[in-house]
Amino acid sequence: MISEVIYLVLFFIFTNSGFKGNIAVLLAGSICILMTSFLHARITFKTRFDLQFLLSYLVIQFICMLASFIIGSQLVALNASDSLIGFVTMISWAFISYALCKVYFKRAL
Repeated sequence: MISEVIYLVLFFIFTNSGFKGNIAVLLAGSICILMTSFLHARITFKTRFDLQFLLSYLVIQFICMLASFIIGSQLVALNASDSLIGFVTMISWAFISYALCKVYFKRAL
């Protein structure tokens, strides 16, 4: 939940700085991935934070970022508000990430 709040704060900082919604998704998402990878390893999945975990986590988050970027781009094309783009991409990213991490890390652990 904390990472979602950080994502939204960063997203709105970037959009208020003049970035389009889909670019703000990439910027905010990249920062959040780096900040939360260690926390997810130690707290969420209760495993060591090592190179194997980081690489697996980064692949999963890249998939989430790509999906959110595509969704954000579609919403930008539809002239959706920044608020709508922020919340929709946050929810979609969180759902996809949760599902992929649950499947992958349950098998890997």
